[in-house]
Amino acid sequence: MSYHADEKGNDEGEHFSISPGYMWNLVNEPNSNYEKKKRRAQAEKEKLLAAEHNKKVCPAMNLHANSLGTKTNNASSKTVATSNDNEATHAKVSPCLQQISRLVDARLERSGRNCCMSSVQFNKEGRLVLAAGSDGNVRLAQIDSENSNATRIHTVSLPNCDIRQAAFMPNGSEVIAVDSTKFIYSYDLMNNALSKAGPFPKWEDRRLCKFEVSPDSSTVALIGNNRGYILLISPKTKEKVGVLRMDDDSQARSVAYMDGGNQLLGTDGSGRVYLWDLRTRRCVHKTMTCLDNAPLCTSLDSSLFAVASCSGFVNMYDRSEFVSGGCEPVKVIDGLTSCTSVEQVKFNHDAQLLAMISRRGAHKLKLVHLPSCSISPETWPETDLKSRFPCSLDFSPISGLMAVGTLCGNAMLFRTQLLQKHASA
Repeated sequence: MSYHADEKGNDEGEHFSISPGYMWNLVNEPNSNYEKKKRRAQAEKEKLLAAEHNKKVCPAMNLHANSLGTKTNNASSKTVATSNDNEATHAKVSPCLQQISRLVDARLERSGRNCCMSSVQFNKEGRLVLAAGSDGNVRLAQIDSENSNATRIHTVSLPNCDIRQAAFMPNGSEVIAVDSTKFIYSYDLMNNALSKAGPFPKWEDRRLCKFEVSPDSSTVALIGNNRGYILLISPKTKEKVGVLRMDDDSQARSVAYMDGGNQLLGTDGSGRVYLWDLRTRRCVHKTMTCLDNAPLCTSLDSSLFAVASCSGFVNMYDRSEFVSGGCEPVKVIDGLTSCTSVEQVKFNHDAQLLAMISRRGAHKLKLVHLPSCSISPETWPETDLKSRFPCSLDFSPISGLMAVGTLCGNAMLFRTQLLQKHASA
């Protein structure tokens, strides 16, 4: 069965409203021990419900690993990678994860006030890295290929803007950003020109908080504080070209492109994953994956995609199986601490590494080496990154470098020689 997408942009969810920038707002600290216990109990309950639900829809999750590694379910032949805090130190760690070392700080300057570095990204060639934060600045640094140092070359200031996300366009000559308002900002690197687009028709009262750019530069998908709608705009004209619609009771959480920009994946807060064919604007597949969904990401070749949940699980799916109607993950990863919401997931260029970030509770960054199903240990990285609370990350095009943004306003670079050798081989 196919589901038709709504391109008219009818405001059926106009009465529904949530706080602006909900996707990126930090959780307020509890004011009393009672509130802390209540929140902890609620998180435990949500995780138990998610686990019970996944046991029903994902047979692979019936397995419990006593140590980190690969387990195979005889019935489903699916691989499961799991970990917990007590066992992580005894787990086998891939050499790939052991050879990651801290380099320099790509931030190069610090804001006078607290700054959350909400976005870090390399350009397509890997010679530039951007770091954008809540202070309204988009910092551009050039990567030295010899010693992998970063030198700041320019800073784009957006006055009175709390930048939620910024990214290079695929051509590398333009940067776009959103700041949880009605507008999207565009900076032309070649002409040193800053422009602003919006508000968009029938989206005048909607705040934009997240976006994704198609690999072929055909569309930009934006998510706002509206119920179940995804706005499509043209990267060239910055005008509205379509609207994709989820179920009436849904709230769009995350989007990711597949098949070179011809398909779009989307998740809502009810555990559903949608797949649209952008050539026809039709929803070609929809399924329930887990109790709740947060971010998702796709591999560079679109063969895999990962969906994270607010209860700490990350499910990996094979695209061909998913399109044919399968809803069982090929891998299930529980790599963060209990009851920890995963806020970002990211594949490296060849899908051998999967990075996971939690911005709540423990504020952790974990790397999963998928071929060996091993997770970075609790002692990694051996720097003060944990005290700086990672909140965003990106891999360079050949995965020789990894950039990590923090809640303290830093953009840190990491290098792995093993990945560099593998990429250049």
